[in-house]
Amino acid sequence: MPTTLSTTSLRALVLEDEALILMAIEAVLSDARYEVRTASTGPQALALLDAHTFDVAVLDIGLKSGSSIEVADALLKRAIPFVFSTGSSDSVPIEFAAIPIIAKPFAEKDLVSLVGSVLAPR
Repeated sequence: MPTTLSTTSLRALVLEDEALILMAIEAVLSDARYEVRTASTGPQALALLDAHTFDVAVLDIGLKSGSSIEVADALLKRAIPFVFSTGSSDSVPIEFAAIPIIAKPFAEKDLVSLVGSVLAPR
């Protein structure tokens, strides 16, 4: 009997406060077969974390309304791997030194590769 492959998508949370960048990241990850939920503020992202299960996340470090560090803490507590994205020299607290960072602007393939690499150990 042939084995059937699962068509279940990995679920990704994207926190980005720039609408065009958010839509671009969502499109790239969707094309890579991720089921994507998006947020443009930390509180929206935390609400999504409470309401849904995620396999991975992409967080903009510096948000107009603060930072994504509270969301990063919540992801660590839930053991959900994530990457930071940044378009500036925003500093990352020492406890997140091991979290990969992708600099904006980035190539689509680089984002997909980095997200996939943090999932690999799971």
